[in-house]
Parts: sequence; structure tokens; C-alpha cells
Amino acid sequence: PVTYGDLDYGSGPRAAPTVFDGRVYTLGALGHLWCLNAETGKPLWSQDLVAEGLAKIPEWGLAASPFIWRNLVIVHPGGEPDACLVAFDRETGELVWRSGSDPAGYATPILIGREPDQQLVCWSPLHVLGIDPADGTIRWSVPYEVTYGVSIATPIYHQGLVFVSGYWEGSKTIDPAFDAGEAEVVWEDRRFLRGLMSQPLAREGFVYLLDKSLGLTCFELQTGEIKWDDRQHRMTPRGRNPQATLVWTGHEDQVLILNAHG
Repeated sequence: PVTYGDLDYGSGPRAAPTVFDGRVYTLGALGHLWCLNAETGKPLWSQDLVAEGLAKIPEWGLAASPFIWRNLVIVHPGGEPDACLVAFDRETGELVWRSGSDPAGYATPILIGREPDQQLVCWSPLHVLGIDPADGTIRWSVPYEVTYGVSIATPIYHQGLVFVSGYWEGSKTIDPAFDAGEAEVVWEDRRFLRGLMSQPLAREGFVYLLDKSLGLTCFELQTGEIKWDDRQHRMTPRGRNPQATLVWTGHEDQVLILNAHG
């Protein structure tokens, strides 16, 4: 049981549960992290991230799903100090590392690269971060301060580039610099490519993004050149916060879209 109090939209958890190796990992809007037996629901361990000083709850609550990497479950609670990301042993719940001083955003981190050189990309309200998942070392950081802290849409990684898109500050495409040196912004667009909640999709060099004024928009990832858009708003009605869920079906090039009208 929790009391949501003044939390905006205080009506339940936001983060999707993460299922792995017979266990379910859940993170509540107010920072309650649980590991449950997937078959029975029996609690195996839990952490109250606020009570442990590992979380500072943002305006709309914690929303990033727990992320599994090897023997770790990694969460994005934005605690102060040095708890933007926190990793626990996924079997025992023991704290393994904490990293970064940024506040919590709403997007789930993503893993990029291949073994043994992998990075966890986290989009906070202040930066896009490349982090070593083994120990939390920050390998690179690209400034990107967003209005109201709305780093929401899950980043994507395609053709060697990281792409993030925000409602007011637009899009950034980043070369994560696996070889050496600091990551670099390849291009950015503050005028047209401005998504909010919908995770963009990518395939064969093209990205599909729900822009706040143009509707569903297709552009080249490498250049940002727009190929077509839906400014007639046939896919989903235009609104202050246009929203639709886009998911590849796995059948050829078809996408399943659930729009704001259901």
C-alpha cells in the first residue's frame, strides 16, 4: 500500500514489470523496487529507494522499467548524490553500484554495442549518458536539458547512432564513440522532430517519430532529412500532447499503432 499524495496522476505505477529467469522486477512510482517469484508472486527481496536515499521522485513519479544486465538489475531513480542510476544484485537485492548526479527522467535506459564493449545509454533531464553497466562508470555525457524534465520517449540505437527526441528541445542524434574519445552530436533538430511520449521506431536507416505538429514523420537517421509526414493527422488526432503507441508486429514491415482514440 502507498499514499500518492500530491504526485501528478497519482493512480498507480508507471514502469512496465521486467521478467527474467523466473523472476519479476517491478518499480513503483514512489520508489518501491520488488523482486518476485514469477510463478507464485512471492516476494524474494525489496528496496525502498526513497528510504535508502537512492531516489528523488520527479513530478510524475518514477517510470523507467528495471533493466537486467548479467547479474544486475539497474534502475533510474535519480537519487542525490550519485544515484542517477543504481544497480543491485538481481538475486539478493544487494547494492552493487550507484552512478551519476542527474535527476530521474522517465525513459528506460537501453543497452548498445556488443560484448565485451557494451554501454548503457540513459537519457536524464540534463544529459544523455553512456555508462559502463559493470560498474557505473560514466564513459561520455552529452548535455541536453529538457523543459519540465520530460525525458520520456525511450532512446533508440540504430546504425551506430543514438537518437533521442523531446517535446520542446527537439531531437539529437549522437555518435556514442565506442572506439575512444567523447561522444559527438551528429545533428540536431529543434523545429520539426519533437516527440513526447511515443518511442520512435527505426528500420533500414529510417526513423518514424510522432512529432507534436507534423504527426507521424519519417526521416533519415544519418541526416535528419524528412521524407514524409502526416500533417493531416489521419493517424492520431492533433492535441497538446499527441500520443500513440507504435510497435513492430514482427510481420514484414507492419506496425501496430494504438492511437489516442483507442
